[in-house]
Amino acid sequence: MRFPSNRTLFRIWGSLAGPLLLGGLWIAYQTNFWLGTTFLVCALLWFYDMGATTCSRCANYGSLHCGVQGRLVPLLFKRRSMKSANRWRIRMHRIYDILMIVFAVVIYSQVLWLLPIMVLWSILGLAVVYGPGRHHGLLHTLRTPADDQTNKVPPQLVMLRDLKDRTES
Repeated sequence: MRFPSNRTLFRIWGSLAGPLLLGGLWIAYQTNFWLGTTFLVCALLWFYDMGATTCSRCANYGSLHCGVQGRLVPLLFKRRSMKSANRWRIRMHRIYDILMIVFAVVIYSQVLWLLPIMVLWSILGLAVVYGPGRHHGLLHTLRTPADDQTNKVPPQLVMLRDLKDRTES
């Protein structure tokens, strides 16, 4: 028996994201109203950032190759050029992805018999998404040399950094 390719594993992983997210919301709301609301708000912000940053620029835009989100994102975001992606924003989205996975594992720790499913899904996700290959979003662009346009920090953060430097001197 041949082991499935990274692309196939990514499709399986992506297709489980929706049901596991809904399960996480259910568990969070069963645990505590505010935990559920916090998880819902974080998930909505994550989905918005994912659509605006990654999915709208992905080669799988509008398909089910990465799960349900591949069909939902075109309803909310127009297709964008991959070249228009800001490397800083891709890095920030990667951090947000990892934080959401950790948050989901914490939520699933409330139901011990479901926790191994979430842990396995998380490990598979980290291995497939952050491993070799170009089938997920824009992470492969971080492995190439940056030009000045795509490596800029947003102007608001530059202004905050400059303000902090002035107050410290």
